[in-house]
Amino acid sequence: MSKKVVAEHHQANTKHSFAIRNRAEFEALIQNGDRIHLLNLEGSLFFGTADQVAVYIEQLCHQGANWIILDLSAVVELDSTGSKIMAQSIGRCRQRGIEIALSVRPNSMMSELLSAIGLLEVIRQERVFANQNQALVWAEDQLLAQILTKEQDAVDLPLEQVDALADMKEAEIEKLKKYLLWDRVSAGSQLIAQGAQEDSLFVIVQGRVWVELASSPQETSQTVSIICSGRLLGELAFVDHRARSASAYAEGEVAYWRIDYPDFEKLQEESPLIAHKLMQGIANEISMKLRISDRLIDYHLDQIRW
Repeated sequence: MSKKVVAEHHQANTKHSFAIRNRAEFEALIQNGDRIHLLNLEGSLFFGTADQVAVYIEQLCHQGANWIILDLSAVVELDSTGSKIMAQSIGRCRQRGIEIALSVRPNSMMSELLSAIGLLEVIRQERVFANQNQALVWAEDQLLAQILTKEQDAVDLPLEQVDALADMKEAEIEKLKKYLLWDRVSAGSQLIAQGAQEDSLFVIVQGRVWVELASSPQETSQTVSIICSGRLLGELAFVDHRARSASAYAEGEVAYWRIDYPDFEKLQEESPLIAHKLMQGIANEISMKLRISDRLIDYHLDQIRW
């Protein structure tokens, strides 16, 4: 396979999306992520090269792939013959129950070309994503829905199952709740505003939160991460009391517990052991996010204070 066609090939057991998931989901992706394949294509797709990609996809199907993502961001040309070959390959995959998704920049020349030649209709619009991270989130969600019980999507996740609070006993969790505020918000609600001088900590127990960053007031904000149920939001600002450097919005309905720093100071005075365990959990959360920062650097998350 020419490197000009498939520049890179990744599997989701080693390359994850920018979604910050709970420990059980991360472990499931490591164990089963080889069913998701990401192909970064580059160069031109015409009769010869498109046929090579089709053969490559066919081999992945025989190897047990369930989801295949084609990143076309570096593809510069696609002719009608190449499009026909790709459409046939996608059709054969669908007949086997294998899903194909495309990653292509919106409003790009390639996006307009795919629409003009009808390939977007073949792939279906809901399988076309603005970047490979969003495509990976979709594929990971599909995989996790198959292999994990998703009851937590319908009900609030118990605090005992939040990774950052795993070292607390049930009685300590109950005592901690006295210092927490619970809330549920609708889709699109803003939890954090970029530039705000706030130091609240959020514990997401249902739904997901999109983290968006604008490099400057004139720039359109971009989604740089997704915080899933069971994870913390706002932990760095809670610790260093600096302004938020990203905004956070509810993807759908989101439920969370929140602790404001003045209430944490009361917790320190009245229950120092519980406060210590909470700070240790925050430290573990920060450590975990730093360990996956190599997948987030492209989105400038090294500058973000969640």
